Amino acid sequence: MNKKNLAKSAMLGAVLALIAGALPGVARADTVVHVQLQNRDDGTMTMQFDHEKFEAGKVTFIVTNRSKNMDHEFLVVKTDLHVSELPLTEDGTRVNEDALPEIHELEDLSPGEKGELVLYMKPGHYVAFCNLPGHVAAGMAAEFTVEPAAEATHS
Repeated sequence: MNKKNLAKSAMLGAVLALIAGALPGVARADTVVHVQLQNRDDGTMTMQFDHEKFEAGKVTFIVTNRSKNMDHEFLVVKTDLHVSELPLTEDGTRVNEDALPEIHELEDLSPGEKGELVLYMKPGHYVAFCNLPGHVAAGMAAEFTVEPAAEATHS
């Protein structure tokens, strides 16, 4: 190998080493979580996640309103509270959003509509809920856990 090709190979190796060292999470794909919102004929409502534990980092929630005749929304808050402990408004029909830390929201999804909410999530306990009047009480809320991201390994 001549000096010119040797220098190019050394340069390429250095660049690849820098990329591998500087981007330890590059091998880990972003997380996608599918959420189904639905109201039932008996008056109950559900919020179902395809998985309830995932790693910290970029998370894309793909939320589908499976209801035939009712709008829903999707709110997410990092909190130590469980669904049953969420503070309610004076009339008791909604969660008091002002009493909670930063809330992320995907507003009003019409029946059959799909929406996306992209968040950069830290480890911890989270609650998701629909805050339209009476929806949390009818069961449209869920809890999930964001775990610390696994360390990337280099060979």
